[in-house]
Amino acid sequence: GMGGGGNGCSDADVGLEAEAEAEAAAAAATTAGWTCHACTYVNADDAHLSCAVCYTPRSYESVPQEQQQQQQERQQDRMREEEEEAKRKAEEREEEAKRAKEEEETKRWVAAAAAAAEATKKDKKRRRKQAQHLAELEAERRAKEEAEQRRREALAEKRAVLEEGERQQRRLYDEQQRRRRVVDEEEDEKKNESTGGDALEKTEKGARAGQLSPSISGAGRIVEGGPVGGEGGSSTFSLAATRARIDAAVPAKINGLYVRRLSSIDALPPPSADPFRERGRPEHGPILLYPTSRDTAPGDSPRQPVSPIFKLLRSSTTVNRARKLLMLESKISKLKNDRDGLDRQLLSCDSQIEKIEEDYDKVMKERKEHRSKEEWEKFAQKQVKHGLMLLERKINKERAERKNALDRKLHKRRITKVDVDFKKKKAAAIEQSKTDLAPLVTAEEELAAKEASINEDRKNRLLQANISTAMGARLLDDENKREKRASIEQDFATKMVKHMSERVKREAEIKAERKKINDKLRNDLSSIQDEYDREVAIIKTYVSECKDEYKRLELEASITYKEEEIAINRSGADILEKVQADESKIEAEKDQAIADQNQKIEDLEQAQTSIMSEIDEVRTQISATKGQGQREDPLFDINSSRDAFENTFLIVAAQRNDFKTAEICFQLGASPNEANVDGLSAMLFAEYFSYTEMISLLSRHGASSRKLTFQGLLDAPHRGIGDANSIDWESQLRISEQAAIPADTFFQSAEELDNDEESRMSKLSPEEQQRDYSCFEARLLDPNGRNFHRTILFEKSVYAWVVDADTSAREKNLFFSFLRSLVPGGGEAGLAKQSGGQGTVVRPHRRAVCGVRNQFEILCAALEPITITPKSTVVHFTPFVSSEIRGQAEVGVLVWAISSESKASYVKALIEQAEFKRNKVEDDEDRFLPHSPFCLELGRDMHLLDLKSTSMWKAGPMTILKIGVDTGDLARLEEDDATFTPRTRTLESERQLREQLFRRTAEIEENEEILHDTRPDLSTNLFGGAGTGKTMLLIQKVACEVGPHRRILVVTRLPRLISFIKGGVRAQCGISTGVDYYTYNDLMTNLARRCHADDKHTTFSAFNQVTYDDTTGTGASATGLSFQREFVEGHLSVIELSSMSRHDIEPLTLWTAFREIKGHVNCSITKKPLEREMFMTLPKSFGLNHTQRSIAYDLYERYDAWLHQSERLLWDEADRVMYVMKFGGNVFADSEFVPWEERSFKWGEEGLVGSDGLPLMPFYHLVHVDEAQDFTSLDVALFIRMSASVRSVFLGADPAQSVELGIRMRDGALNSTFHACLPEHKKDMQVKTILQSIALKTNHRTHAQNLDLSKAIRKLLSRSFHVPGNNENALVKGPIPEALLLKKVADIASTSKFKGANVVFIAPDEALPTLRALFLKHSVKNDVMGVREAKGLEFEDVALFGFFAYFEQCGTAKEWQNVIRWLFSNTGTKTTESSEKVNSVSLEPCDYELTCPALEGQAMMLYTALTRARQHLYIIEDEESGVKQRRGAGLGDFSLRHLQQLRLVKKVQSIDAGEVEMSPQEHNARGVLLVNQAVALSNKGAETEMVQKKFEEAMDRFRPDKGCDASLLYQANKHLDAILMKRELVDELKMNFFNEKRGQYVLSAKFAKILEFEEKAANFVQRCIDDPFVIDEARQLAVLMEEAFFGTPYWVHFSEICSRIKEATS
Repeated sequence: GMGGGGNGCSDADVGLEAEAEAEAAAAAATTAGWTCHACTYVNADDAHLSCAVCYTPRSYESVPQEQQQQQQERQQDRMREEEEEAKRKAEEREEEAKRAKEEEETKRWVAAAAAAAEATKKDKKRRRKQAQHLAELEAERRAKEEAEQRRREALAEKRAVLEEGERQQRRLYDEQQRRRRVVDEEEDEKKNESTGGDALEKTEKGARAGQLSPSISGAGRIVEGGPVGGEGGSSTFSLAATRARIDAAVPAKINGLYVRRLSSIDALPPPSADPFRERGRPEHGPILLYPTSRDTAPGDSPRQPVSPIFKLLRSSTTVNRARKLLMLESKISKLKNDRDGLDRQLLSCDSQIEKIEEDYDKVMKERKEHRSKEEWEKFAQKQVKHGLMLLERKINKERAERKNALDRKLHKRRITKVDVDFKKKKAAAIEQSKTDLAPLVTAEEELAAKEASINEDRKNRLLQANISTAMGARLLDDENKREKRASIEQDFATKMVKHMSERVKREAEIKAERKKINDKLRNDLSSIQDEYDREVAIIKTYVSECKDEYKRLELEASITYKEEEIAINRSGADILEKVQADESKIEAEKDQAIADQNQKIEDLEQAQTSIMSEIDEVRTQISATKGQGQREDPLFDINSSRDAFENTFLIVAAQRNDFKTAEICFQLGASPNEANVDGLSAMLFAEYFSYTEMISLLSRHGASSRKLTFQGLLDAPHRGIGDANSIDWESQLRISEQAAIPADTFFQSAEELDNDEESRMSKLSPEEQQRDYSCFEARLLDPNGRNFHRTILFEKSVYAWVVDADTSAREKNLFFSFLRSLVPGGGEAGLAKQSGGQGTVVRPHRRAVCGVRNQFEILCAALEPITITPKSTVVHFTPFVSSEIRGQAEVGVLVWAISSESKASYVKALIEQAEFKRNKVEDDEDRFLPHSPFCLELGRDMHLLDLKSTSMWKAGPMTILKIGVDTGDLARLEEDDATFTPRTRTLESERQLREQLFRRTAEIEENEEILHDTRPDLSTNLFGGAGTGKTMLLIQKVACEVGPHRRILVVTRLPRLISFIKGGVRAQCGISTGVDYYTYNDLMTNLARRCHADDKHTTFSAFNQVTYDDTTGTGASATGLSFQREFVEGHLSVIELSSMSRHDIEPLTLWTAFREIKGHVNCSITKKPLEREMFMTLPKSFGLNHTQRSIAYDLYERYDAWLHQSERLLWDEADRVMYVMKFGGNVFADSEFVPWEERSFKWGEEGLVGSDGLPLMPFYHLVHVDEAQDFTSLDVALFIRMSASVRSVFLGADPAQSVELGIRMRDGALNSTFHACLPEHKKDMQVKTILQSIALKTNHRTHAQNLDLSKAIRKLLSRSFHVPGNNENALVKGPIPEALLLKKVADIASTSKFKGANVVFIAPDEALPTLRALFLKHSVKNDVMGVREAKGLEFEDVALFGFFAYFEQCGTAKEWQNVIRWLFSNTGTKTTESSEKVNSVSLEPCDYELTCPALEGQAMMLYTALTRARQHLYIIEDEESGVKQRRGAGLGDFSLRHLQQLRLVKKVQSIDAGEVEMSPQEHNARGVLLVNQAVALSNKGAETEMVQKKFEEAMDRFRPDKGCDASLLYQANKHLDAILMKRELVDELKMNFFNEKRGQYVLSAKFAKILEFEEKAANFVQRCIDDPFVIDEARQLAVLMEEAFFGTPYWVHFSEICSRIKEATS
């Protein structure tokens, strides 16, 4: 800012300048000199104000009046001449500046015109070079921006030394923005000068201009200072204070800060009760709480040096020396005070004796010379007069000297010259900016002229064409005319398009250049103004100091002169008094006085000798304690001696809980209530760290207590999150989805079905009823065979009816009689003997035939057939024959339902509908005994659907219970045997799966017993497609293995999945003791924290993590660093980027290569990344050709250097895993894997097993990993080493769903990892002896038609990239996916093309922002998600939008066309070359592992999106997107046509997915889903605006006009507030305590800020701890707090907060 005056000076400055000029003019006015009125001496120098001889002040009274008037007139004339001369010179300067400006402007315009003319002559080659140069400039610009960004970050860190907080910084920033806008809008000089000279802005600019980079030495967590604030002693924001703070931040001032480890732990707070924490931290003493070499206070001015005792007190090894020094310093200070008192008394005695003798001699001499009284009086008067004359001369001389010195000083510095220089510089800067802007204006005019020229050319050509056409009308027809005009229009359009593209580009360059010039002008003006302000301030300060010095000297002189004048006057009276006194009396008094003084001197000297000897003794002790040659502290005081942060000795003792030192301080007189710079007393520190003895000591000595307001917030009891009534968003999502399911109703009621002839279950005629309907072996063609068992199958509702106490005994008896009647021969010949009753023949009265391929009959029989009424109870049954399994088959009857007669047709319709929806899959291994027609054939893997499955959301297999007839189960059931429990029918594939997973033998299967105590002898790789139930089987596996003598680990990447697994395990077994559930990030954080090594990566801060897309999943706005932005774009050179581009290496491909180099299984053995030679020799399945791998490894070396040379301690996931493998203990560090179990129980290695025999963290009996395809081989090797053996790991994976950036589960990767973990003497073992692979083949999510399409994409992956395939089958059938090809994207908003509010759109993540903006523009309200966002979710109706267009934009259209043609091939997936033709086009080789690795990620993305649909699946493409083809259709059209030929999709002209409006239940379900997405986005570190927008979309679903759910609306609002509060706390944690340059937490001198943060964190946790919806936000904050404060004295308090959060989430 500038001053208030027109020339940039303030009013005060102008006044000072005018005063100085007036004084100078007055001094130069008189040339004739002046005459002194005292000594009549003529002084030639009229500038002097006192006489040069007698120093008499100049008096104008001695000058004649006429001379005075002449002098005044000459002075006034001279002043007027000077003013006129100054005005004339100013006008001349203005005219010269104006002429120079006009000449410069003319030259600038001429130069610009010449440059523009020269630019138009450049050819295409020059343009290409220019484009290349611009690219290099752009790279340099990015590098500069990156450097500027780093500078800003460093500057933000240094600004932390200022005591102003976040609110003042925001105010400063707003003020700067306002002023910048004023500068941009008001470029006038006067407006610029009137913007004000705010010291705050100058301080901010000075801080920005200073190269402040405080370096902090020491490794590990840096806690440089104590818990006190050290930001400065003054709260004002003056320039001097700011400079003092900046000086305090210079590296030379703080390089001495360090961390020392001490041997004693007396000063530390009590250790954590967590055994993991105790094992995880290295043993060390307390961390120093204060710097050791800071010798000045952080205030505005230096203070006294800091006593070295403070340094000694902070070390337990030197605390005894400190205590001794305290007592010695206090003692010697007291002795020196006593000695000083004696010295003062001795000096007083000596001076008294001298005075007595002088006075006596003087009196005696005067009495001898002057005997008369009159003479004595005259003499006294003369002496007084002479003395006064001398005094007056002395006064005049000194005053003249002072005045002359002031005059000379004031003439040395003038403000006028500063103003002139300032105006010149400012005008030059403005003129320079105008000069720089002139070419830009010329360029803009040239662009407009060129465009006008093109238009004019078009008009001329059209006019010429019209004229030529008119002249040759006989030869040209109308068609030729139109063609000619069209040609002219086309040429015009081509030129105009080309011109517009050039114009847009040029205008962007002009705009950037204009902005650059304006920014430079602002910076120059700001710099000039700052320089002017500094000069003016210096002059003002100088003038003020001169005047103050003059006034001070005048005041001191006047006091001295007055005292001397009094003494002179008094001397005359003394002379007369002494003359009159009696000489004898004077002599006696003199002698007595001298004698008294001598006696006093003797006494004082004796006392002084004693004190000096004692001082020498104490000084010897101090020298021995401090060191040879060291002396005492001359400024020592028990209360006033302070360290650099204003701490007293007592405060330091309280901080360290040093009880003895505190007692010594009180013995030495210490005040208990002294405070430091932050107002913190010793009592507050003692209470904060809970030092009870110290608190008692301080209280006894009168210290006042100060209870912190936030303490006790968490003391109140809280209900746990695990209560029965607790619920979270995941549970709410399942509940809301179930509430949104349509009711199980038909379009017709039971009565309507029975009245409808086509839907009715036909009634049998009396003749038909007399037929034999016996079942079991009666249905076999050879009933005499004994290779079958007779079995009755009950649907679960039938069995429930049988065992229900409300069912009457009579109905039960009739039911069992009916079952016996089904045996061949009936009654006594059949089952009557087993039950002891009499058989009654029951005849069916209704019959229906069901099925398409294999028809079977449904029979309906009444329990009381004599009189059948609508309320009669009837039984629906079907005879069945099962497939042979191990040589045995089953025959019998399946009882579907028991209902009333009125619902017979309804039950029949349910059976038909379930059979119609069921997916019929024939098994070639099925073998059925020969049987009669219309008998239900139950294959070994044939399922039946639940009769209530009227919606795809609820489709599931029927639960069937088996009742053995030959084994007596029927009789036991009829007798109501309490020990009898029927077995559930299990498919053969499920039985084999359970036998593999749970180690069930045939005998155990029969008895339904599980051997929980036996350890599994094989690890498991469970793989299957999306929806095959991998997670559910993992839950069942964990629930089966949980027990009090086992420790089990469950780990996955997704927090949502961890919550789902934990809830599933608790639901199945009711307990989770011994089971630890970890997300991958939480697990690795705990593992890394328990490691200890002399390495800089002792902590892995989330703020320093490098990820591909800078979303670290730690929660929080804890954002890390983006690999693509920070390394690829900001660190690599233009040559390296060009090399990547030439060899088709994308940033993601490079990131994948880096993950492989650092995450290969060999890294678990070598504990280091792959060497170049090994990376080059990896199989081709790892991707990249030889040249690409060489370039990738070169760039990896650059990447590794970038990570480790940076002072921020950057790291990625592989670094943390490698750190754990190196320093996590012998189990991890040894190259050969020896399990913890063998080490502990066989080798006797300690520290692995607890006293209860269970393994200690991080080791487990069993390790379960879900979504294993998202982990590297190094991660899997780590999990294996955490387990009891290589046979104790369970992995659930789907390689086709690997969407974690940079990670691919390749074929054989797991086998290689497990083989690498084998010991050397077992390397010849086959992996299948330790790892079993189980494929899941039943899809529970979607129907067969959707599954066929996803299987086709999976087949593509298997053939081209060797991704393991999986032949899955669906439970049900459904509608074939529909494909829609739009002309343009905007057609999606037309209801004639698309209708369906409940359809969820899924698009590629890169195209997601564009699609969302398009939907918003056209008011399409459907939900839109990216693939990664939708992973793990499922929806009823899904539309895939623009996938093939996106693939075409990525440049893989040709490869996609080829692999789609390969879907027509009948060859196996191992074949990648064939001579087949598809639509007359030969198949090209499709092995794209090396030639097109990007295709793999695209196919996995498409597969993941396809598997999100439960029922309806739509594929929508548009002709507008993608790459325009010169000939032929785009990839979208091509793909849809060929997929239709394969009968995988059906092309339609429009999509109608139902009603436009959604029901309230559907709105609520979708709103809960949106909340889950918002929480996921927040956990990934998305922008706050994006998270807030997603929450607003969710809350919109809950409003009264949609879902109308106030509780969910309130909960969503609360969760959003919690996320915002959490992010604010994370930002505060990062800003105040995290040093971004060093990459570590710095807690020194920040006790006050830590108290404030603790209060906010406690309030936040108090709000979240009882709410299961938001408790996860508190858990994420706890992770960061543990990372920041664990191992520091503050952990005593923060551990309480974290433990309460853990209790709430357990």
